[in-house]
Amino acid sequence: MFQENDRGRLVVAATLTVVALPFLWSSKQQESGAEAVAAIGAGAASVIAPAPATAEPAEIGTPAFLSSPVTQVDSTPDNGVVTIDVAPGSTENTTTGGASYRRFDDDILDSERPCGTPLAPFGARVVVTHTDNGYRIACTNVQTKPLNDELVVVLDTDAFLELADLGDSPIPVQISW
Repeated sequence: MFQENDRGRLVVAATLTVVALPFLWSSKQQESGAEAVAAIGAGAASVIAPAPATAEPAEIGTPAFLSSPVTQVDSTPDNGVVTIDVAPGSTENTTTGGASYRRFDDDILDSERPCGTPLAPFGARVVVTHTDNGYRIACTNVQTKPLNDELVVVLDTDAFLELADLGDSPIPVQISW
C-alpha cells in the first residue's frame, strides 16, 4: 500500500508529466529548420522556439470527412483582422410540395396573380412549376399564414387553372422565390 510520501511523489510526477508533455510534443511538431529548446526544471516546463521567418503552408493531414489533405497557411495580418471566405449560397430558395387554390379577396386581386405561402417573404415573386406537366407561372406572395402539411402554396383560382384543372387539386409543384 502507498505511504504518504509515495502519494506526494506520484502527484508531483503526474503534474510534471501533464505539464511537460504538451510542450515537448509541440516542439517536435515544428517543421522549421530552427531548433526548439526544451527546458524542464524541477516543477516547470517551457519551450523556446523562434518564430518562422515566412508563413509556409503546413500539411495538417486528411480529416475523416474529406478525401484530400488539408493545408493550413498562417495568413493573419498584422492588424489582427482575419477575413474568412464563405462560398456563396444559392440566391434562389426552392422547395417542393402540393398546391391548391382559393379565390382571393377583390382588394388583393389588384396584385399580379396572388398566391400564399408561409415559406416566402410577403410580397416576394414566387415561381410555381407543376412537376407533372412542366407548366409554370409566377405569382406574388400576399399571404404567409400556415398551410396544412402537404401544401406549400395556395394559388388564386385563375392562376391554378393555368397549371391544371380544379379537380386535380392538390397538384405536385416546385416553388422558388
